[in-house]
Amino acid sequence: MLNNALAHASNFWRWFGDTVTRPGPVRDALRWAVPALIAGLIVRAMFLSFSPYAFWAADSQSYLMLPYRLFHGGEWVFREKRRWLYPILLIPAYGLPGSPLKWLAVWQHAFGLAAVLPLAYVVRRWFVAWKLWVVPITVLYVLCPMLLGYEHVVLAEFLLPALVIWTLAGWTLWIKRAEEGRCHLSAWWWMWVPLLLLILSKPQSRFFWPGLLIGLLFASFWKKLTKWQWASLALILAITLTVGKSSQGVRLAYSTLFSLTRLDTPLLADYKAEIRDLVEEARANLHRYYYADDKYKDFLQYPHEYPDTQAKRPLWFELGPKEEEDKQKIYKPLAMEALKSEPHLFLYIALQRVIGATSEGYDDGGFFEADFYAKAFQDRLGKFTEKRPKMLYDLFDWNKERELPDHAEFSEIVSPHPDSTAALALQKMSLVYDWVARMTGPRGASGQGQEIHVFRPRVMGVLVLLGVTIGLCSPRWRELAGAWGLVALGYMVGVYLVGSAYPRFYAAAVPVIFVLAAVPLDMLVQFATARLNRRSE
Repeated sequence: MLNNALAHASNFWRWFGDTVTRPGPVRDALRWAVPALIAGLIVRAMFLSFSPYAFWAADSQSYLMLPYRLFHGGEWVFREKRRWLYPILLIPAYGLPGSPLKWLAVWQHAFGLAAVLPLAYVVRRWFVAWKLWVVPITVLYVLCPMLLGYEHVVLAEFLLPALVIWTLAGWTLWIKRAEEGRCHLSAWWWMWVPLLLLILSKPQSRFFWPGLLIGLLFASFWKKLTKWQWASLALILAITLTVGKSSQGVRLAYSTLFSLTRLDTPLLADYKAEIRDLVEEARANLHRYYYADDKYKDFLQYPHEYPDTQAKRPLWFELGPKEEEDKQKIYKPLAMEALKSEPHLFLYIALQRVIGATSEGYDDGGFFEADFYAKAFQDRLGKFTEKRPKMLYDLFDWNKERELPDHAEFSEIVSPHPDSTAALALQKMSLVYDWVARMTGPRGASGQGQEIHVFRPRVMGVLVLLGVTIGLCSPRWRELAGAWGLVALGYMVGVYLVGSAYPRFYAAAVPVIFVLAAVPLDMLVQFATARLNRRSE
């Protein structure tokens, strides 16, 4: 058995070496990805120089509970809303010598940076003038402040953009092999494996499915699939149902539909009477609901903590401390009634959020401030010291005999260079990047909170819209811009049907957005080249 494994490994490395050294798309992609690799390595080294520890965010603890319990009691326990892939990937960092947060910061940045190679391959295989676009697209990806920021946080979000790229590269390999008449099974697995990992990463990944299935049909990709490949896709679809918590999805969906609550029907009339003022307020702000919805989302999550709830909303006060499953019995019928009444407004709110989120650009979330970690923990450190002292010792690799540090000492540990010039350089880079790559913005006055009709696409947004349109209309681009335009659009609309207008929710679609933006430019170059050739004749 060991000899067979070694033989397979030897064959793989022989194949890999032949593929890399043989003239062709793979070697071209590797060579032309070098500038982006260098740029990405530099900015990540600058980031780590003033922030050596991965950031422990509010939701990080729920992911860390699996390795923590595994190393302190041997329990293999997943939180229902935090399964499957990322908690498992945290286990090796917990077992290595030194601080797990330092290991995580390095390998998460490395994982994000490595995805530039399949992205370069995608550009090389699809674009006519690929030498013009491969460096700009890959550099845009490795320098994206939002993606850089989430590579530095103990959250599963950082996995999604890279896994989307690997899935797109696998799709590309399969399509191109099929066109060349050598559609081997190995090409299929290059798409299937990253797609499986993508679905296992976060509940929001399920929103790739509608666009992916429509894209399969639109690109006639389904004609190339065998029954076993359909079965493998069905397996991933079934696994999708095990990721996330359904009761939480109901609450999030109702937070979107809250302003559409039917106050004039007998369904749960007593509950509706107590929230009439909130619903009417939300309805009055319908055209800027993307900006105001956090208030109602928080109310539905913790109704008993909302001001005056005990006096004005006794039913909701009683509902507040109950489990999500109990709240679902109230939220689900109210949400379904609202959805059936005005489904077009449900979609309208999702589109509002897409526009509102993209108008915020590629915000780094403040992570590029040299003392961000220290400031963020100013209020949290006491809570963690009280509730999770063992986890603090583990994550920062502190001697168990020492006392936990106060905030001043902790700040020196997590933000060792508060006056870092590297941090200032990254902040300036973030501003320039946002100016170049932002997709939408309000006309006239700047800032969030305006009604959605004042927003307009910027240059990047226009290019992306043109890229999707070309993909839907042109057979030449149908299998890339058409299919993956639908994938990206379906994901973004789906995720914003239940999620607030936070830019991080569309981060997974960012690599696809950059590819789509280059499609009309490539067509323009192709057209200009053809005109010049005709003149020269």
